[in-house]
Amino acid sequence: MVTKKFLVEGEATISVRKVVEISYDEKDEDFVDEDGNVDEDALKSAAIDMAYSEFGGLTGYVGNGGYDKLIGVHATGESIEADCEVEFKTAEEQQ
Repeated sequence: MVTKKFLVEGEATISVRKVVEISYDEKDEDFVDEDGNVDEDALKSAAIDMAYSEFGGLTGYVGNGGYDKLIGVHATGESIEADCEVEFKTAEEQQ
């Protein structure tokens, strides 16, 4: 009987969440039109831009046999979570 060892790699999507606050007043032309209607799409776009600029990033932590096995976030108000099944994509024979 022959036994071979393989390193099998896959991917999983993670969700990243960040709480941001957008301040505006009724005279803010970026978010309110001349009739006083709030442009929700503009607010959401500004919130996404702010999340990109404020997000602390992902970090690899020591665990499970190496430095690249666990991930975390840098700041409070940020979180990550796995939200799908792992999809294995490649396999390499190991010595």
